[in-house]
Amino acid sequence: YIKTLEDVDSALNEPPLFSSQAQDAIKYLAFMADYEHLFVTALGMYDFPTARAVAKYSQMDPKVYLALLRRYRSLPKYYGQYEVDVKLLRHECALRNLVKSFEVAETCTDPATEEVLSNSFDDCLGLIEKYELHKLALELFSDRKLCHRILQSLGDSLSRDRKYELALSVFMSIDPVDTARAMAAARACGDWRAYFSLREENRNAELEAFHAKSIADEFVLKAESSFDKRKLYHTAAQIALDYASDAGMAVECLMQAKMWDECYRVATMNSLPTGRCVEAAVAFAHDTIGDLEERSNIFKVKAARFDVIVQLRKQAIEAGEAEHFDEVAMTTVNDTDSLFSTTSTTASNASAR
Repeated sequence: YIKTLEDVDSALNEPPLFSSQAQDAIKYLAFMADYEHLFVTALGMYDFPTARAVAKYSQMDPKVYLALLRRYRSLPKYYGQYEVDVKLLRHECALRNLVKSFEVAETCTDPATEEVLSNSFDDCLGLIEKYELHKLALELFSDRKLCHRILQSLGDSLSRDRKYELALSVFMSIDPVDTARAMAAARACGDWRAYFSLREENRNAELEAFHAKSIADEFVLKAESSFDKRKLYHTAAQIALDYASDAGMAVECLMQAKMWDECYRVATMNSLPTGRCVEAAVAFAHDTIGDLEERSNIFKVKAARFDVIVQLRKQAIEAGEAEHFDEVAMTTVNDTDSLFSTTSTTASNASAR
């Protein structure tokens, strides 16, 4: 209704939105929402005349709102709307308008206008990176080179967040593949297959600095402080054998991984002594047997103790003292005396057979 007042007969000698009718309408709306909300709503509709009228009737400071509205109206259409969206924290709308402003600037031929519209793709990319709007940006831009830069930015953002596997997927999806970034992400996430595939396809002086043996050494260092030692040592052995041609290192890593058959096979194929493989396997077998015998004895003792507790509890139930018995049992038996914790520990080492 307020917007229709703009069509009022010009004989009123006053702007329609500043007429008594408009004032009454705005005051009526203010019963349902405060003036600040009305001002923000009008601003969000890019309706600067209505925003000015609301501000006037709400007794806002003219020094604030007049300068603000004057700036928005002086800007090109889409860039002005972009600034409104930024102020209202509507980041997706801001990007849409900034992209439209950029496209207008790209197609504009009037030098004077072009100077006013001078916002670049870097401005768009800055907004994209600041508010992580990469998905929307890929929908808005169709130019291949610009999409390439957006994907690079997305991959860099994921790398900074230590999401290296996702970053690798993004860099690999770029056409052509962003080799340097993809290799860095592959190395960071431990995807050595992708790393060496990229290295083989794109050899140069810079990439040669990343030697296969140094990669294998990295996996060895990780294995020393990891719970998944077997997998990491096996990976180091594969890299040393396939890419560093270091069968000796591969054998050592396989011994650390307790992969005796593979260790013996690699040593035999490369004419290396197999005695150490056999000796290490036999020593490990003796240690394991001793450990299992010790665990078996501990299990028997704890199983017997548990059997006694079961019998005592049955007697306590018959005597009506089950609750008192449970309280005493809880204070005298700790977690390490539990039969079930013993069985689970033994089961977890079943692979040692």
